[in-house]
Order: sequence, then C-alpha cells, then structure tokens
Amino acid sequence: VSFMYRYTTSLHWSLTQFQGGMDEVRPHNVLERLYTIVTLLFGFIVATAVIGRLTSAMTQLSILSSHNSRKILSLKKYLKQKCISRRLAFRIHRNALH
Repeated sequence: VSFMYRYTTSLHWSLTQFQGGMDEVRPHNVLERLYTIVTLLFGFIVATAVIGRLTSAMTQLSILSSHNSRKILSLKKYLKQKCISRRLAFRIHRNALH
C-alpha cells in the first residue's frame, strides 16, 4: 500500500470524526478518497460561513435589543420623574414599543 493511499486514508478518517465518526462513502482508490476529502472540507467551510453569519446576526440583534431596552428604561425614568399619570405613561410606553 502506497504512502499516498495511507496518508489520504488517515486524513479522510480524521475528517469523518467531525461528523460523528460515520462515513457512508467508501472510496476505493486515492482519487476517490481525495474527492471525498475535498468535499468534506468544502462542507466544513460552508458550514463555518453559515454559522459565522448567524452568530453575527444574533449579536447585532442582541446589541439592538440592549440599546432599545436602555431607551425604554430611560423613558420610564423620565415619565416617573415628571409625575406623568400611570395611564398616560402606559400609553406612551406602549406607543414607544411600536
């Protein structure tokens, strides 16, 4: 068995461990194994990009939510300091949320 075949087999095995250790594709030669390795790496790159974008979007949403919460809290504090009636304060608060 050639060095290249053993090397690609080892690389292929290590990459499949990230998928839970299961490999339904059974390559029979070096070229098939290289194709499988490239496909696995491409899948990892795509998954990483998707997860990165999702994480970025969630972080931005969290920042915006935090900013809005601070504004609402500031509004409540202002309404309380100015002795605005509860009914009117509730209506202003509800309107500010939309």
